[in-house]
Amino acid sequence: MGRNGNGKKEQWGTIHPKLLDPTGGQMDEAPVLPGYEGVPFRGPIPNIKESDPFHRQPQLGAKVHIEILDLSKDEHLERYQKISQMVANGFAKMSQERIEYDPAKKNWRVFVRWLEMFAYDPSKGHNHGRTR
Repeated sequence: MGRNGNGKKEQWGTIHPKLLDPTGGQMDEAPVLPGYEGVPFRGPIPNIKESDPFHRQPQLGAKVHIEILDLSKDEHLERYQKISQMVANGFAKMSQERIEYDPAKKNWRVFVRWLEMFAYDPSKGHNHGRTR
């Protein structure tokens, strides 16, 4: 058991990496553009033919990010702008966004859950399970 932000023990256990990334598609490889189906490709793009069986066709995936941003901080505002630009470009989807005014800071705070969209080659058998 780990500790939460209040110093208390967490009530939940660990989640096996295979349950978070069963195919290894979320590997930490640089995205390749133009990608596939409008989203960046992870890893080297294979030689794909339309006649290839389904298990050889690229698959689409998403990696979940959850962030709380304090827009009074320049680096948080820049991060929020980058996330918003990825959404505008079609490379990410906003799953949840809640914006609240912080009267103490006289600025805005944002809770954002967003999905980083990507395509990957399922036949590569990656077993990374890492998250950023």
